[in-house]
Amino acid sequence: MDIATTVFEHILGLSFRFHLNRETGTVLRVLQRGSGSFSTILRTVLFSFFPVFLQLFIVTLYLGVEYAYYYSFIILGSVVIYCAFTFFTTEWRTKIQKKMNESDNKYNSKATDALINYETVKYFNAEIHETRRYSRSFEGYKRESIKMTASLVFLNIGQQVCITAGLTASLVIIAQKVANGDKDVGDFIMINTFIAQLYMPLNWLGSYYRMIKQALVDVESLYKMLHEQPEIEDSENPVRLEFTRGEIEFKDVSFSYGPDLPMILKTISFSVPAGKTVAIVGSSGAGKSTIVKLIYRFYEITEGSILIDGIDIRQITQNSLRNHIAIVPQDCSLFQDTISYNIGYGGVGDPDFDIEDKRNLDKVYWAADKAQLNEFIDKQKDKYDTLVGERGLRLSGGEKQRVAIARAILKRPSVLCFDEATSALDSRTEREIQKSLDEISRNRTTLIIAHRLSTIMHADLILVLMNGSIVERGKHQELLLLGGEYAKLWKVQSREDH
Repeated sequence: MDIATTVFEHILGLSFRFHLNRETGTVLRVLQRGSGSFSTILRTVLFSFFPVFLQLFIVTLYLGVEYAYYYSFIILGSVVIYCAFTFFTTEWRTKIQKKMNESDNKYNSKATDALINYETVKYFNAEIHETRRYSRSFEGYKRESIKMTASLVFLNIGQQVCITAGLTASLVIIAQKVANGDKDVGDFIMINTFIAQLYMPLNWLGSYYRMIKQALVDVESLYKMLHEQPEIEDSENPVRLEFTRGEIEFKDVSFSYGPDLPMILKTISFSVPAGKTVAIVGSSGAGKSTIVKLIYRFYEITEGSILIDGIDIRQITQNSLRNHIAIVPQDCSLFQDTISYNIGYGGVGDPDFDIEDKRNLDKVYWAADKAQLNEFIDKQKDKYDTLVGERGLRLSGGEKQRVAIARAILKRPSVLCFDEATSALDSRTEREIQKSLDEISRNRTTLIIAHRLSTIMHADLILVLMNGSIVERGKHQELLLLGGEYAKLWKVQSREDH
C-alpha cells in the first residue's frame, strides 16, 4: 500500500511534459501490477521457496546418513539439473512475458483511450473503428499469450523428465538391494515415498520462479516510472512566496517546447502591476496560453526571467507559487464526483480546508453564487450532490466553465488567470459572470487571455501578441486610435457581433 501510494504521489508530481506524453491506461496497469508484485515476491519466497529447500536439505541429509551417500547425490543432482533447466527456461519465458505485458498495456491503453473519449467516438460514428483498433491490439496480446502457454508446456515436460530420471535411478538401486536381501520392502516404500514427497513441491518450483520473475518485471517497470525525474524541481534553497505587492514581471522571456522546436515566445517583456488587470490578445498559436503555463512554472523558460514581487520564480517553491494562483481554463476538466466536490476542490490547497467537512459548505455555496451557478443547481434533483459524470460530461460547456470559475473563486488567490474564461457562455450569462469576475479580481493581480475583445475593454493594459512577440500595448481606446492589429481585430469582431 505504501509503495503504491508513493508511486502515485510521484506520478502526480512529475512535470507537465510527462503527463502530456503519457498513456493513462499504460500508467495505471504498471501501477496496479507493480504494487501488487511486492506482496507476490514476499509471499512466494517466504512460504513457497524456503519450505521446499528446507525439506530438500532434511531429506537428503537423512537418506545420506541412514542409507548411503549416493542417494543424496542422485537427489541433489536431479534437483540441480531440474533447477538449472527451470531457471534457464523461465529466463527465456520472461522475455515472452515482457512482450505479453507490453501487448497487455497496449490493448488496455486503447480501451481506456476510447472510453475516456467516448463522446468524440459518438460524434464521428467511430464505434467500429475503435472496436477494430482494440481487436488488433488484442490480437497481439493473444499471439504472445499462446507463445507463453506453449513455453509452459515445454517447461513442464522438461521438469517431469528430470524428476522421473532421479526417482527411477534411486528406486533401481534400492530395488536391487531388496532383491539381494540387503534391504526389505519397507525401505523401498519409504525411499519411494520420501523422494516422491520431496519432488512434489518441485513441480511448482518453475511456477514460483516464474511468478517471482514476472513480479520482478512488473517491479522493474514500476521503478522505471519511480525514477522518472521531474523536469521542474525546486532550487537547493527555495523560498516560500509571501505576496507583498503581487507584481508579475516578464524580463526578456523566450521559450520553446523543445530544443528542435521553434520559439513560441521571443524575448517578451511586460509587467502586471499589483492589483491591476492585464489582458493578452492575439491569434491562435501566438503563445497566449503558454504565458500562463510559464507563470505556473509547468515548464522552464529558455531565456530571461519571470519575477513575482522581484523574486525569480525559479527560486520559489512550486507549492507556494501555485497556492497563490488560480486559473479558469478554456477547457475545464471536472472530477467524476458531485458539483459540491468539484467546487470545493478549489480549497484543497489550504491545510485548514477539508473538502469532506460539511462545515465548509457555506464557502462552496458562496463561490457557486458568485459564479451564477445557483439557478442551475436549484433545478437539479440532488442539488449540490448532483454527479457531473466523467470529466463533467453531464454538464454543458457553460455549466462546466461556471464550476471552474466557482472553483477559482473559492481558492481566494492573489493572482487570477482567465484563459478564455467565458468562451463557452451565452452573451447574457457572460455579462453576469463578467460582473462577478470584475468583482473578485478587484485589487487582485489579474491576467486575462482573451479572444473576445469586449471582455477586456476594462483592462489596465492590453498586450497584442503575434508570432510570439508583443507588437502593441496600451489601453483599449489607445489601441483603437493606434489603428494597428488590435484595431483590425476589433473591427472584425464588431462586424461579426453586428
